[in-house]
Amino acid sequence: MDILTSTINREIANFFISDSKEFLFRYQKLKEFQNHLSNRSKLMIDLLFSIECSLKALIFFESTEDEKMTYKRIKTHNLKNLSDRILDRTGLADLEQSILDNSEIYNVSSRHTLDANINFREEHVLGRRYYGTIADFVWLEKLYEVAKGVMEFAESKDSTVFQPTNFTDFDLDILIEKSNRIINISTR
Repeated sequence: MDILTSTINREIANFFISDSKEFLFRYQKLKEFQNHLSNRSKLMIDLLFSIECSLKALIFFESTEDEKMTYKRIKTHNLKNLSDRILDRTGLADLEQSILDNSEIYNVSSRHTLDANINFREEHVLGRRYYGTIADFVWLEKLYEVAKGVMEFAESKDSTVFQPTNFTDFDLDILIEKSNRIINISTR
């Protein structure tokens, strides 16, 4: 893999880490005001999106392929599939256990399932999904800790070293090429 591709993959990974942090920040700011079921399910989805972004960052950090091929590999919301694509799993133990314990919750559509069926809540599957997850603030906090742990693990994989740079050190052609490749990542 050439240096430019490696740089682009690292930059994209950092975009995902930034998104993950924003979802975690929003959860922290809104959790005290979310007493309605629909709002709590949105909090859960924010945490799932945070995990998704962190997993995608890890995949980009590990990738030896160009950004287009890597982007194609991450075009999913399935957290189990994303997690399975990561080679270094040392920081994912809590996530993997949480996925095993709550597999039906670990997808974006679960929010709509909970919202649509809440009027029919009872003590079977939907009841467990509701009472054991978003109705339980302790469970939401545990999910937050899992999401935060995955984000911190992803962030630890960034090998970017900040150093002073002079304006004359920039190669405008490389900057333009890098920007164009990132802009065109989803085109064929």
